[in-house]
Amino acid sequence: MDDYVDAIIKYNGDFENILKAFDAKGEDLSLGYGIIVIPYGRLAELAFYEQVDYVELPRNLELMLVSASEGSCIPPVRGGAEGLTGKGVLLGVIDSGIDFTHPDFIDDDGKSRILDIWDLSIDGSAPDSLCSGRNFDNSAINTCIETGEGGLSPYDELGHGTAIAGAMGGNGRASGGRFKGVAPEGDFLVVKLSPDRPILTVDIMRGVKFLIDKSVELGRPIVINISYGTSNGSHGGSSLFEEYLDSMSDVGRTVITAAVGNEGDAGHHFRGRIADGETKDIEINIAAELGYVYLSLWKDFVDKMNFELILPGGISTGIIEYNGSFYRMEMDKISFGIDVGRPSPYSSDQEIFFYARSITGTLPAGKWILRIYGEDIVDGRINIWLPVNELVSPSSYFPDSDREITVTLPSTAPNILSVGAYDPETNARADFSSIGYNSKGDIKPDLLAPGVNIISTRAGGGYDSYTGTSIAAPIASGVAALLMEWGIINKNEPFMYGQKLKAFLRIGAERDPDMSYPNRLYGYGRLCAENSVKNAEQYINIPLAELF
Repeated sequence: MDDYVDAIIKYNGDFENILKAFDAKGEDLSLGYGIIVIPYGRLAELAFYEQVDYVELPRNLELMLVSASEGSCIPPVRGGAEGLTGKGVLLGVIDSGIDFTHPDFIDDDGKSRILDIWDLSIDGSAPDSLCSGRNFDNSAINTCIETGEGGLSPYDELGHGTAIAGAMGGNGRASGGRFKGVAPEGDFLVVKLSPDRPILTVDIMRGVKFLIDKSVELGRPIVINISYGTSNGSHGGSSLFEEYLDSMSDVGRTVITAAVGNEGDAGHHFRGRIADGETKDIEINIAAELGYVYLSLWKDFVDKMNFELILPGGISTGIIEYNGSFYRMEMDKISFGIDVGRPSPYSSDQEIFFYARSITGTLPAGKWILRIYGEDIVDGRINIWLPVNELVSPSSYFPDSDREITVTLPSTAPNILSVGAYDPETNARADFSSIGYNSKGDIKPDLLAPGVNIISTRAGGGYDSYTGTSIAAPIASGVAALLMEWGIINKNEPFMYGQKLKAFLRIGAERDPDMSYPNRLYGYGRLCAENSVKNAEQYINIPLAELF
């Protein structure tokens, strides 16, 4: 039986006609994007179908947490004259789930602050236009809290989503108000991803579609937090995954926030140049106990190169000549693959994707060499990424690494609010926080938020300390919710969302006088809610009619 894949498509016309033509299931994600579940063997047929503009395979994503809100000038905003708490704003969380029995997600009257949980890890009645999972509304969640019945498990197997939600908007009830999130009166919408399989780009796309549809249905602004990422991509914002998130950020009154990743000091990026006729050896240190590793190489399509992968002990793939094909081979109990990509209608770059998978046991540890033969070179620039820390550990790296362009997808998408981490004790950028810009030169990160030793909610009860850009992103998301409350809910600025909101976060960021901004490390500076609100308040004095 042929294996199936959830293919991402950009389409024109009627999506249902495509499903009928292939007798397939699928999900219309809006704006001409969709997901179609199809056998691998029919991908070529799908690509040539007249209503399909482009096809993209899904990629794996990883958590951005290495292991609350007192930094980033938040207390003056929450306790001052404005008294901003996120009330009226929707807090969208796409993550490992949420412990909905935790007191921080329950109001004083005992009712849940979570309006919906769409659980992708179980079967049931999916929301409209979406194929899988089961949705639980506020009434069902309250029934589960009161009786323990109703089919919804409070268990967040990884605890990641519970921590993210707490930093974003926990109300601090379990601590007597001591450990509040940034927007403690916002209402949650949660998409729980499956803990039993790798998280794919299509899962995030489904989650964004669900959350924005809900926000439009409810007529309320929403900020969506994504604390997952991958280094598998061009880092230029041109994949269908990134373009879809960019497009959806323009729907309704929406802000999408993403963690930039923990790749700043990992050594997982190589940048170089190869000349015509040159042979270049690129060394890679591969850690022990790995069963799988990949290299994602990006170059200009006009350059022709041949490749050879050499492992410890003299294991070699031999020279693989460039001819636009796919290669599969097995030797010494290792399965090798090289996928030669093509430019897309949205980018002239080309990916060469290498992977090695141990058939039994683990891969040989130590020095690997990727040998590149420059056959017909016009441009010659190459960028190569290893998987993120969470997949390969810090012991896998390029000895001759380049720290720039280590921001992870989807924070690389231009319209996304991309967030790095700083240590609130020292105000210094965290060494692990990924470094921009993206490969097309867009400013990334937008700014840094507190991301070292942040206290947030723990699945199962109580609190814990968390470090990583995963925990920095929801703090920025919470501040976005405060600005949306000030602007939209309190009727000060009806258009406080999207790129306008990002602009106010940027202008309000704290900047050191001896540093030039924006830069690859800090973006526009350190998040400061108070400054952002003050800058926004200046515009109240300008009559709205004068702004048009």
